[in-house]
Amino acid sequence: MPRRRWYDPPVSRWFADEEFQAAFDVALAACCHGAADVGEVLSTAARIEDGHPDSWVHEWLADAGEVWATAVAAQARGLQHSARAHYRRAATSYASVLAIVGRSSEPEREAALLTRHDECWNRSRGPSISVPGGRLFLAGGGSRAAVVVATGGQLESEAHVRAGAAAAARGHHWATADDTLPVLIDALSGDPHVRGGGIAVIGLGAGASDAAAALRSRSHRIAAAVLDRPVHVDPSRLSTPISMQPPGRVLSTAAREAVTFDWLEAHLP
Repeated sequence: MPRRRWYDPPVSRWFADEEFQAAFDVALAACCHGAADVGEVLSTAARIEDGHPDSWVHEWLADAGEVWATAVAAQARGLQHSARAHYRRAATSYASVLAIVGRSSEPEREAALLTRHDECWNRSRGPSISVPGGRLFLAGGGSRAAVVVATGGQLESEAHVRAGAAAAARGHHWATADDTLPVLIDALSGDPHVRGGGIAVIGLGAGASDAAAALRSRSHRIAAAVLDRPVHVDPSRLSTPISMQPPGRVLSTAAREAVTFDWLEAHLP
């Protein structure tokens, strides 16, 4: 039997529902960087009735509430490190709820759930600064390369799971856009925290189209880019080296992280 590769489709699936499976993949990948607990993710998934949004929301919300309560209790006891870890796990669970709540019988809960998610994420994220067009998460002191993560979604916690955590683990700053990518890239190019010429872009899923558009207008400021297919970019018309990769379930799997970041780092100054 031939050896499987990181971009091969999964051997088995937990859910027949495509959106359930995609959100489950993100939650499971969060375990790679301490943003979720594999036992909690698997036990929660096992209780969900496939294809029933209310079941998904109920089970993930129960998990999120339990972890959030644990975080609050740890914070009240002055256990800041533990509280931060619990808040980070709670943010992942709330993100899982938000992925499907729009299909549930109570889509109007989305705003309140987003507020709770943001509260948990903001209490757990590492050092960061606001910059025009987005936020820059700092991996440490000094001037470093910055990896811009475009996912096409609104949650910083998801960008963290899908590529930001891997960038930070390799000593790079990482950033997400809350406006348009060109505005963020312009800001990073002049930021003292970012090494000159050291901006890379990763475009995942729906974010690949946003990243491709930014490449067309800001190629001179981007050292390298990795984009999910099938977005179309003509590398011959750009000065930026581009790696086109098969769309993966998530970036935060060890094999895919290694391939992606080894290639990026070979092109960063």
